[in-house]
This record gives sequence, C-alpha cells and structure tokens, in this order.
Amino acid sequence: MRNKILLVFILAALWLGAGHNVRAGSGVEITPQPPEYTFGDKITFRATLTSDIPPQDIKLIIETPGASSFLGAAEFIPPDHTVYIYSLTNRPLRAFSTVVYRYRVKLENEEVYTSPDFSFRYLDNRYTWQELEDDAFLVSWYEGEVTFAQEILDTAQAGLERFEVLLPNAKEDGRVDIYAYSSASELQSTLLMSGQTWVAGHADPELGAIVVSLPPGPERSLEIDRQVPHELAHILLYRIMGEEYQNLPQWLNEGIASQMETFPNPDYSLYLEEAYEEGNLIPIEELCLIFPSDAATSFLAYAEATSLTGYIKDYYGAEGIRNLISAYELGLECNRGVEVALERDLRQLEGDWQKAIFDSASNQFIEASLTFLPWLVIFGAIFSPLIGFVVLRGLKTKYIERGDK
Repeated sequence: MRNKILLVFILAALWLGAGHNVRAGSGVEITPQPPEYTFGDKITFRATLTSDIPPQDIKLIIETPGASSFLGAAEFIPPDHTVYIYSLTNRPLRAFSTVVYRYRVKLENEEVYTSPDFSFRYLDNRYTWQELEDDAFLVSWYEGEVTFAQEILDTAQAGLERFEVLLPNAKEDGRVDIYAYSSASELQSTLLMSGQTWVAGHADPELGAIVVSLPPGPERSLEIDRQVPHELAHILLYRIMGEEYQNLPQWLNEGIASQMETFPNPDYSLYLEEAYEEGNLIPIEELCLIFPSDAATSFLAYAEATSLTGYIKDYYGAEGIRNLISAYELGLECNRGVEVALERDLRQLEGDWQKAIFDSASNQFIEASLTFLPWLVIFGAIFSPLIGFVVLRGLKTKYIERGDK
C-alpha cells in the first residue's frame, strides 16, 4: 500500500514538473475587455490584472481551428492593465471562426496562474450584418431586404430535406451559419485578408459556416438555388464522416454537392459531350485528390463529377452512395473504396459511366432520326416527282435558250 501511495506522489511530482500550470494562491484575477479589431489588420486584447504579487511575465495564448496555438508576450501597464496587439497581416485568422484565448501569468515569486478560456467570433466587421434564423440556420447579410434572407433560409431548408433523402444519417450538430456577400469582389477581399482562397462560394465544415456571393439581379435566385444547397452538402457530409471527411475523393465530394443543387448547371452535359468527342475527358483517377486550378478544366472536372455521381445514384441507388461513404469512412483510398462499395474498380466504373452516358446520347440521336424517318419517306414520295419536274423544266429552258443563241 505504501508503495502505491509513493508512486502516486512521484507521478504527481513528475506531472507538475513537466511544465503543467498550477493556479497561484496570490489573489490573481484577470478580467478581459471585448477584443477590438479591424478585419484583416489587427486585434487589440486588453485586460485588467489584479494580484497580490507583481507579475513577472504575461503570455497571451490564442487558439483557432485549423491552426497551431499562438503565444505572444503581453505588455503590463501598471497598476493593473495588460495589452497585446495581434497582427492579422502577419498571421491571418480564418474568417467567421471562434477565437479562444487565455492568459498565463508568471509572478515574481515564480508561481504561475492560467486564466479561464475566453472567446469571441472573428467576423468581417467591415459590414453591418443583419440576421435571420431558425432552428437549423442563421443567415447573415448586409444588403437587401429580409425577403432575400428568407429565400436563402427556405433554400437551405429544402437542401437539407433533399440531402436527408439521399443520406438520412446527417448528424444534427449545431446550427449552420450562412454569410451572404453582395458581390464576388467583396467576398474575394474577405478571403484574401483571412489567408483563404475560395471562389464564388465556400463551406467551412469545421466551423459549420457557408460563405456565398449573391449579387443583386435576375440571376440571384438561380445562384441561391445553386450555391446554398451545394455548400450545405459539404457541411453535412463532414458531420456524417467526421475526421474521415478528408478521405472522401474530391470527385465524389463535389459530385454529391452538385447533385444537391436545386437546378444543376445545364451547361455540364454540353461541355461533357464536347470533351468526349474531342477525347479531352479527365481520367477520374486524376480527380481523386484535387481539382484542376484553371477555370475551364475545373468546370469540366465538376461536370464529370456531377455526371458520374448521378450515374452511381441512378444505377446503384442511394445505397451505392452510402456504401461509398462507408468505405471511405474506413480510410480506404480512392480506387479501393470503389471496389469495396460497388464491386468494381474505378476504371471499370468510369467505363460503365461513359458507355451509359455517351452511348445513350448517340442512341437518343439515332432514335430521334428513326422517329422522323417515316415522315422523310412520305415527304420524298410526295415531293420527289414535283422536284424532278421542276429540274427537268429548268434544263429544258436552258437548252432552248442555248438554241436561240
């Protein structure tokens, strides 16, 4: 028994000696003020620090999703203030993320005090945001009437219902935040300032946030129907798969998201047909990890992903999509996941898809031609004699004219 007690004391001593913090018993108290920041520029952290023993060193620890912890030396301003200015230009933070921070104070008697965690939401405060919400979504926008936000909210709800038909196990894991910018340029400036490189819309699954650009005009409703369900699908897939979401092939990830759009892009099929006829289709294996960066090839990649995923859904049913997701949740690589879920390798699947899509298009053309063939025969039977008479009469007229000459 004594040995066990001794072991406990030794382990405790080692734990404390390894640099873990202990709360000082010297009346230390830190009261932070709300951080003040200019989006993309700097954040000023201020706090009141009271202690019976003067501080020797004050550190500010900042944590945000997807980044390593930051440790900065805060300045102590007697008698009881501390300040730290964080540069957002040198170390950008993810837009719309929750920033968690705490203070670690070392006193002159070598005691160390660590404050509780404090937090704030890092929003794009260059705009005055309005909000509309329900149980599942919060829509934030800064330009337009509330009817605009209501349309986004309704579209998100419809997208959620459509997704649950395909994948009913989407986890209810908190609200989804949707931020609507009024132009692509305003959205792009936000991304540049936060060190991100999105395009028209983006989903940040870890944050549960969607960012879209929806300029005013006749195309706005179509863009809402396209962007909002697409980006929502990425978040719902993440909530199903958790950390294994990163293992999902890009073609399947984007393919499912495009399938969730209210009105998928009608130009995809035309673009696919042209690429197929010219032999320019991208091998699906090349779309497992990443999509091309240039606009034209990226558009083709999205078209292929959408079409292939639609083929899987039509041929194998929703169960085929679910089986694929389950396979990739196990950590299987791109081709192996297809083999396990659909019992064929990726190249076989690609060949089946091309045969079904492009041979079908050719057959539809032939069928359409055969449909009109009887009418062409009737047309020929009726009008051929008349056409022949007109041709012969013309020849006769030319012969007579030559004879006169």
